[in-house]
Amino acid sequence: MKSSLRREVIAMLKKSGQNLNKKYGRIEATHNKGRGPADVVTKLDVQTEKIYRARLKKIVPEIEFVGEETGGNRKAQNKWLCDPIDGTGHFIRGVPFCSTMIALVEDGQVNFAAIYNFPNDDMYVAERGKGSFCNNKRIKVSNRDLDNAYFTYESKTNKKSNRLLLTKVNSKSGIIKTISAGYEFSLVASGKMDGRISVDPYGNDYDYAPGSLLVEEAGGVVANIGSKTYDYRNYDFLATNKVVYKQLTQGKNALFPIK
Repeated sequence: MKSSLRREVIAMLKKSGQNLNKKYGRIEATHNKGRGPADVVTKLDVQTEKIYRARLKKIVPEIEFVGEETGGNRKAQNKWLCDPIDGTGHFIRGVPFCSTMIALVEDGQVNFAAIYNFPNDDMYVAERGKGSFCNNKRIKVSNRDLDNAYFTYESKTNKKSNRLLLTKVNSKSGIIKTISAGYEFSLVASGKMDGRISVDPYGNDYDYAPGSLLVEEAGGVVANIGSKTYDYRNYDFLATNKVVYKQLTQGKNALFPIK
């Protein structure tokens, strides 16, 4: 990515985050998408996404734009994936687990990501091969083992098999759930948490693509469950430090063995 485009995207998110902070904890939902009390939308979700779409189409019209609220052409080889407010329920309530985030996919690979946790003014940026940063300071995943690990975990709990797996994971480590993928990925990438596990989750590509690169470029491992590789279109994955990944995927007691 050209440095000028990188700066433009970061500045765009920063400006939007500053505007979102003006309504942080002081706005109502316009409607609920139907998957629970956290699955809500405000007028600012839509407005922010439209601003991103218009700006990026102006400066890089050859790249498709796909957003949570307004859609787009997912079949495009090169595209932006955007969640204008990840954690809208938190945003409404004034809980600081919300972010505005975007990822650039080129030829099926996530190559750039920015996640702005605007309530805390933390800008997380990753570019393939260049590392992960928070407010321009390099960040790294932890080196804790499974016995001392804290995970974030996302899964549809209306399925018995998912509940059983959650119980198994919880028996080996602590689990903290914020219901905000972008925020959780940033915790893993900065070493505060030790992994994010996604099994039959609720989200979509724009929820996971930005954070996946953030963890990978912070020295972590991101791989689809049962595989050694990662495809952002497959939402079942592990995003952990290298120690935990080995313990989760290798040995006779592995919870997520590689097939």
